[in-house]
Amino acid sequence: MQARLISILAVLALGLPASAAPQVSEPATIAASKLPKPIRTLHTCVSGDGQVEMSQERFAKSVLFFVSCPAKARGGLQLTMVYAARDTKGTGAKRVTFEARAPDGSAATLEAVPSAIPARESVTKEEDGRPLYQSKNDPPWITGAWGPDDRPGICAIVANWRLQGERAELWLWEEAKECPKNELPKYESKVDKKPPPLVGQ
Repeated sequence: MQARLISILAVLALGLPASAAPQVSEPATIAASKLPKPIRTLHTCVSGDGQVEMSQERFAKSVLFFVSCPAKARGGLQLTMVYAARDTKGTGAKRVTFEARAPDGSAATLEAVPSAIPARESVTKEEDGRPLYQSKNDPPWITGAWGPDDRPGICAIVANWRLQGERAELWLWEEAKECPKNELPKYESKVDKKPPPLVGQ
């Protein structure tokens, strides 16, 4: 439920049409020992019978695995690691690293993020005078929206990444200092490479 809510908030924050709201399947909760072997070998934040949430998304040339990690501190945000593989068995899996912004504004690289949702480029075509929304199956995109616990004065972050091999290239990073009740946060762009409209699957 949390993943679905965050994904919809991300779409609203980015101004996509309501019809493009992501349809993200709920992740399955399994023991870490039940992860596909190549993923299990890489996913070292949980072991044995420890519980993880896992989902996967197939793109044209790869399958992405989204696997949870425990929060670093009690009451903190649950993190997600992403792995890119050739198939649903995890063959050739590589851990994805994310370009990000550190709390002081400098460039950073993360192996886990608080929110990671698969997305595709949305293409709008006209059919009988009506907009028809379609999506590209490559390259993979990842979106995220969360309330950070490591940045005093920042109440919300939205980010977009485009996957290049095992590197998630940062295309959009927005932060909000104001999150009015019953209104969208007031975002300020920190990185903006003008990503295309995105839609989750």
